[in-house]
Amino acid sequence: MNSEIAKRLQVNRLNSNLSQEQLAERIGVSRQTVSKWERAESSPDMENLIALAKLYKTTLDEKARDSGHVEDHHNMLQPEMTVEATVSILKLLEQNGIEVYVDGGWGVDALLGEQTRRHEDLDITLPHKYVPQLRELLAACGYEDVPRPDSWECNFVLGDNEGHLVDVHSYTFDENGKNIFGVAYEPHHLTGTGTINGHPVKCPPPDVMVEFHTGYDVDKDDYRDVKALCERFGIALPKDYEKFGKRP
Repeated sequence: MNSEIAKRLQVNRLNSNLSQEQLAERIGVSRQTVSKWERAESSPDMENLIALAKLYKTTLDEKARDSGHVEDHHNMLQPEMTVEATVSILKLLEQNGIEVYVDGGWGVDALLGEQTRRHEDLDITLPHKYVPQLRELLAACGYEDVPRPDSWECNFVLGDNEGHLVDVHSYTFDENGKNIFGVAYEPHHLTGTGTINGHPVKCPPPDVMVEFHTGYDVDKDDYRDVKALCERFGIALPKDYEKFGKRP
């Protein structure tokens, strides 16, 4: 098994807040077996791959499933929030009166009006008062909590057995628009609009979306997103992205 897949297996385990011993117990193998997978010394068989996919709420690539070999595709055990699943979730929430905003990668693509890359999850933002209703609606669709080390009541991930992940962020504003609880959004952060596959959505405006993509160790996906926003909306490329080259 190649090192890239071994690393992905390890990252999925750590993201689920599981030790090697705990993972081994959950899927019925030894800790030594898990350790060998993560050191690329051996590969999970198809039965174990399917068990891992179910545990991590991810999909198993069809080619890998048909061939029986993990090496046949590098996207195995990799979640994907498709455009169809994304629009379906947003429509469900909107039809049930939930005020929802799209953030993250899908928020960028909403502003651009087209899907520009693959997305592992759907980041959404909503007033905290809607969280119980959101949980009930998504539970009815097969979504469950996906453990993360930094999860709390205002930021958590829900996933289903098809590899769809929804990253939820909630906040509470007082009558004057001051954030008094939850993730540190401000009213001006939530004034943008866009479209996903023709479906109108609310999202942060372009300048705020660019701001949200600074102040941490940015990667190539961040650069691709921010570069596209800056070019489309005439925004200066932040200094965080100078390492990727000068803006064309």
